[in-house]
Amino acid sequence: MGGWRAIPSRWAPAHRRAAHGTDTPVPNPNIEPICQLQAAGVTVAVCSQALQGSGYNKEQLLPGVRLDDAAIVKVANLQLRGYALIPD
Repeated sequence: MGGWRAIPSRWAPAHRRAAHGTDTPVPNPNIEPICQLQAAGVTVAVCSQALQGSGYNKEQLLPGVRLDDAAIVKVANLQLRGYALIPD
């Protein structure tokens, strides 16, 4: 969980280029760690409400990043299944 500020870490390079105002692709340093996490079975997701509220769209996300309806609902459901949210 990273809130809307974490959304750019899940962008594909072409969208980072547009966000940085350059014609050259801007490498996303988070692609490799996200791919490694996904390969290890970790689900990487973003809240659709945060995405929309921040002016981003799902086409800007890296392949395999899941779009959840609402993070608060997801957190509540995970807590009911025994997970804990420990905010920093």
